[in-house]
Amino acid sequence: MSYGIPAGLVLKVVRNGNNALVASEIEFIKEKKPENIIPENLGEK
Repeated sequence: MSYGIPAGLVLKVVRNGNNALVASEIEFIKEKKPENIIPENLGEK
């Protein structure tokens, strides 16, 4: 779950072979600029 898939869309995720999340619909949203989900400040090591 912590790894992104470039240029892709996940429609189904199965965990441990018995728990699944499945997309029931896809809604297209028209936006001019995609939202940045990565924080600007990642903190200190």
